[in-house]
Amino acid sequence: MSKQWIGIDAGSSSTKWAIVDQVGDLILEGVSGPVDGHIYRPESTLRMESFLKELKDKCSKDVVGIYAGVTGASDQPEENSAIKALLLKHFPDSQISVDIDVALGYRANFNEDRGIYLYAGTGSIAIYIDQDRKLRANGGWGYLLGDEGAGYWIGRQALRQLLGEIESGKNISRIKEILNGKLAIFNRSEILKYAYGNSREDIARLAKPLIELAIQGDSSAKEITKNSAQHLSELVLRTEENAGLKNARIVFGGGVAQSGAIITSEIERILGRKVEVSKENLSLDAAKLALLNLRSTN
Repeated sequence: MSKQWIGIDAGSSSTKWAIVDQVGDLILEGVSGPVDGHIYRPESTLRMESFLKELKDKCSKDVVGIYAGVTGASDQPEENSAIKALLLKHFPDSQISVDIDVALGYRANFNEDRGIYLYAGTGSIAIYIDQDRKLRANGGWGYLLGDEGAGYWIGRQALRQLLGEIESGKNISRIKEILNGKLAIFNRSEILKYAYGNSREDIARLAKPLIELAIQGDSSAKEITKNSAQHLSELVLRTEENAGLKNARIVFGGGVAQSGAIITSEIERILGRKVEVSKENLSLDAAKLALLNLRSTN
């Protein structure tokens, strides 16, 4: 029976997966619901269990290796034993590696080279390899302490902008369009209800339409994207200093990077150098890493 390797790119909005054969050719890939590494929460464990049952049904051959990049996992692989145990429960004969999702992004884009993987999804973080070849993180402090420039921050800034316009009595900007169909009526009370009655992921989903408005030339939206780029550029510069790097290669990943070039271009202007946008198919890269990991241990 032919052997299979699985790659998992698990995020708070969706989970992408890919299955490859012994030469790394794609057999099957798909998208499932959100999964996170906070399995100390019952709801997160249930989502992970449901996803793994679904994934196992897709596998027709022996699964011998899995590489999973999971949002909410630790950047220290040895601390992800509980997630690994769940994977082993469903795939007991597999060699399994579990990393934080941004570690997968780094490895897929840099392999063992040194550089900076800048990620802006719901939150923001920068990853690099130190002199001892260990992955290190800067940022990623969560929405209470950091995550500036990322999706939730952008959505929150848009809501703050609208609330300020309402209170000042000024003309309401086109930013209100990002809330079309989401409010019973457009007013202060409904915006506050939306902000506090929805998840961080829901607020982060406002970033994409806001960025689209900026691309169309709306000045208020452009100001928010410009400030987003400033925060993300500062994260890059801080990471370079901490990593002992100078003019490092930068790869930009996550939903904010994929939503349009306006923020990437502004980061390039601020830093004065090229910023690459990450590959999108990280699940396939993860499957190939699972295959590589098994080969390297044989």
